[in-house]
Amino acid sequence: MARERLCAPRGCSALSTGAVHGLADPSSCPTRTPCTSPLPAAGPLSLFVGRQAASFRALNLRASRSKRHSYLGDLSLSTGISELMERLSEKAQDSLSAALRHVRDAEHLADASNPHASLDQAFHLAGFGPECVRKATLSDRALDKAIGHGVGPSAEMALSAALAWDVVAHRYRLGDWAERFSTLRQWSVDSRYARTGRFTATEVQALLSDARRAVDEVVWAIWADGRLPRTFTW
Repeated sequence: MARERLCAPRGCSALSTGAVHGLADPSSCPTRTPCTSPLPAAGPLSLFVGRQAASFRALNLRASRSKRHSYLGDLSLSTGISELMERLSEKAQDSLSAALRHVRDAEHLADASNPHASLDQAFHLAGFGPECVRKATLSDRALDKAIGHGVGPSAEMALSAALAWDVVAHRYRLGDWAERFSTLRQWSVDSRYARTGRFTATEVQALLSDARRAVDEVVWAIWADGRLPRTFTW
């Protein structure tokens, strides 16, 4: 049976504040009309958006109560938002530590003086560093699988959806890596299936350079924000 709810008309300000499906009080809409169409099923993306919308409204409420401001990167943030610059969760710290380890181990495997060097393994491992460091910045990990491993179009679309709600992660410049670190576009998780000798030293070193820069840029920014404990495993 269809459940009755109120739908905000196109252009209504209540719609922009999430007045549909119980995300906000629809009584703020003076032109609301009854709607008896079935409610859509709550999939992973809709649940993610619902949680983030609620958090964002609470954030705006706290921000409106303060007149002081702080500035983070190129974003002017009220103290209500700056309060979210809390220490990384244990899961996020795990991902950040893993990102550093992946790049460090890949560099070791690419070192010609290493008797157990493997360019193919170095290439495969290096790409996981940027993946882990991007996911470590997100406050909600609901879209981890959608973001996937690389920087392809589908991954960037999912990341953009996550960053649209995450004002803290947004400041770490995660969305333009395909252009800033172009060799990441050549990496794929499927490189693990490549035959031995597939990747040259030049290709591996180029990927390692971009992977190291991407990971270090985010890690040091998070460290500078005071979000890592003294016990963090580097």
